[in-house]
Amino acid sequence: MTNSFLSGPAAAQTLPIVVTSPSLLDDETKKFQLEPGVQKIHLTQPEKVLFYLGIINSKAFNAVTTSNSGVSSKTSGTSATAISDTHPAPLVTEYKIEIHLDHPDIDLQLLGVYLLKDRDHARIETTVIHNAPSCKSRISVKGALEGSSSQFYWSGDVFIGERAIGTDTYEENRNLLLNLGPKVTSIPNLEILTGDIIAAGHASATGQLNEEHIFYLMSRGLDYQSVRKMVISGFLNDQVEAIGSPAITDKFKETIYE
Repeated sequence: MTNSFLSGPAAAQTLPIVVTSPSLLDDETKKFQLEPGVQKIHLTQPEKVLFYLGIINSKAFNAVTTSNSGVSSKTSGTSATAISDTHPAPLVTEYKIEIHLDHPDIDLQLLGVYLLKDRDHARIETTVIHNAPSCKSRISVKGALEGSSSQFYWSGDVFIGERAIGTDTYEENRNLLLNLGPKVTSIPNLEILTGDIIAAGHASATGQLNEEHIFYLMSRGLDYQSVRKMVISGFLNDQVEAIGSPAITDKFKETIYE
């Protein structure tokens, strides 16, 4: 089935990916251009790994930090070429990422943050497959929407295989609507094939910007745009800071405060 807001020329445009090493986070960065499709990544060593997906004000990039080199990735039917640090996102921005935990004792954190304006449509599909024992995964996608027709879609699948005993996993999606126009679809899903796990859970919530809070802050002398930026920054700050790279964090903050 084809989703209507993923059709058309914009859906065929490419998205950037940034891959970094945490020990040299700002010094050694590899950049690739990815065609649309599912990005499949296999983790094959016991390590702590952070994946970061970002879509803010029509700019998109993502980052991967790992404690060592046990990461292999493949994009379905595509090759990679060098690009610059940032790239204007198309009207429709799409991430599909599938991560396989193939070795015991992997600690995975997958974070997503987005800020969409009028007419921006974004879709993030995350799949985490626990194939090995004693692995941990945390998936958190958080963002804000404004305008009359912005749309966000998230689906998060976590599969726990028969051999994945001792799994500890949790996924969540939090969305903030800045006005009445935007639409959000949020679909978390768990499939568990073994009963011998530590924990498995998911959550999804979408809320409206509280007008009373805005009125209170404006009554203290702040204008509406200052209040809006303050609310967005407060809502997204933990996700933005989690990347651990001042260069990337600053780019996000600059865009939020445009």
